[in-house]
Amino acid sequence: MTGHPPPPGSPATAYGLVADTWQRLLIVQPASHPGAPWRLPGGLVEAGETPREALRRELREELSLDLAAGTLLAAEWVLPRTHGRRSRLALLFATRPLAPQETRRITLQREELADSRWVRLEMAVQLLHERHAARLTAACAGRVPVYLEHRPEERAAHV
Repeated sequence: MTGHPPPPGSPATAYGLVADTWQRLLIVQPASHPGAPWRLPGGLVEAGETPREALRRELREELSLDLAAGTLLAAEWVLPRTHGRRSRLALLFATRPLAPQETRRITLQREELADSRWVRLEMAVQLLHERHAARLTAACAGRVPVYLEHRPEERAAHV
């Protein structure tokens, strides 16, 4: 096998659609890639945990929020952009809306997150990484859960 070793944990990620009572969405910017597109809160499912447990852990670790994952909104099978990496299942879950006092208690884990913002759906779609935006748009467009598949263009020619 060439390239990067597979990431630790399961080949799955769990993200949360975290909203406030004004129907704004929470988006976050990773600290590891300055200038990278924004993403929805969440991350890798680690060995021995379920996707819902992973989301709760990520929200607690990265934002100091204790929120349970609710309804599954979208699932997307994502093929790797580069050879030697593995495919993964990206899941998007709803969470309950946060009250104003809860939004003020959010504390970013600076090793993981550079910034966070509360934005309307339209702005979230503009700022988010393309795959996060696609999942969010599909989930908000109709019946849930939504199942998607993504094949990067550079890989499509090799199939």
